[in-house]
Amino acid sequence: MKKVKKYLNKIKWLSYEKWLFHYFKKKSFHGLSNKEFSIFANNCTAGFIYQDAGVPYQTPTVGLFFFAPCYIKLLKNFHLVNSPVQFVTVSKYETANTSRNATGNFYPIGLLDGKIEIHFLHYQSEKEAGEKWHKRLARLNYNNLLFMFSAKDEVTDTLIEEFCNLPFKNKLCLSAKNISGKKEVVFFKQYEKLKQMPDADKTRIAVLKKINFSNLLNSLPTKKSVP
Repeated sequence: MKKVKKYLNKIKWLSYEKWLFHYFKKKSFHGLSNKEFSIFANNCTAGFIYQDAGVPYQTPTVGLFFFAPCYIKLLKNFHLVNSPVQFVTVSKYETANTSRNATGNFYPIGLLDGKIEIHFLHYQSEKEAGEKWHKRLARLNYNNLLFMFSAKDEVTDTLIEEFCNLPFKNKLCLSAKNISGKKEVVFFKQYEKLKQMPDADKTRIAVLKKINFSNLLNSLPTKKSVP
């Protein structure tokens, strides 16, 4: 009986979670008129936003992630985004190597300019990863661009500060730490004890609940988003 009750409770929670997701998705994207936006992010958050908005991907940052130091380095030298992608078999981040060995998921690891790692977590081959990256990179709308930073994967307060100081008009940082005086930072108190944001699939509902993406994306278009 305990197993049955536990199973029924799980089904009930999953149904409720599904209802929450659809409710907050509809609320967050109600009135969205800007369908040409691009979101450049350090993890799968961008991909989820496109899926929830019901518009095609207009970013290369889908199904992949960057460790925070590499992501900030790329944003500070954003011209490197157009560099050829080379591939390596081992990451400079030991946590990535440990995870890959433990799970057996030896996904492709790309390099921009020989030093900025792209972890193509949901890709099966280097060929697929490289082709998808360049194909979607060509769709990036520099005049309608939002930079997002989910503060995780070796994030530090200094890196969050550097993100907030980037010379881009449209920036949004999702943080498990309350950073005062930074309008770009959205604080998620429920993750405070973790000291970093969880993976994007685990924060999907929380992000939709906290952020009105219709208002945010409708306000995006600018004459020049990157210097």
